[in-house]
Amino acid sequence: MIYLQNHKPIGSGQTRDCYQHPHDSTKCIKIMKANQPSDVNAREWDYYQYLIKKHVDTSHLPQCYGFIDTDLGAGLVFDFIGENGGETFLSLLEKDKLSREKASKIFVGVEQYLKDTKICFIDTNLNNIVVDKDNFYIIDGIVPPKEKRAWLYQKVPLISRWRTQKSLKPAKRKLEKLLIGEPVENVGCGDTEIA
Repeated sequence: MIYLQNHKPIGSGQTRDCYQHPHDSTKCIKIMKANQPSDVNAREWDYYQYLIKKHVDTSHLPQCYGFIDTDLGAGLVFDFIGENGGETFLSLLEKDKLSREKASKIFVGVEQYLKDTKICFIDTNLNNIVVDKDNFYIIDGIVPPKEKRAWLYQKVPLISRWRTQKSLKPAKRKLEKLLIGEPVENVGCGDTEIA
């Protein structure tokens, strides 16, 4: 049993809180928030198993290690990508730590990776991409919070690719605004509510 109640989440999304593993700083644990109608953790674990079975390149995703018992419920364990100083794409942009050229190159890399792998990326919030050294990782957003159409998005490559490209459009617009110095009030880029 892992005790997390006295720990502060390192991240919080629409459906889950994320905690650093108290006994292993290289790992993090995603916990479902109370009263969620859908178990995103279970669907994300299933999707990871599907990607592995299909021999999909997961080099830009954190490794997923399965479930662990915590005092907040079952948690899904992942590599903690920020452990070596990695920051979210949005944070780096807001702090002017990325040149326009490098930021554009990273985003093109994300687009190409998703096109090549057909990995479903629904919530394209720029906080769901972590840049660690010269590499990027998609740390969240590959599973819709709602079950509606999730199977199609995740298991039918053509539909997954179409949905991912649709989701990337607002993220690209936000990136372009940030790169020219325009303030962007809404952190979210994806449209998970209609997913």
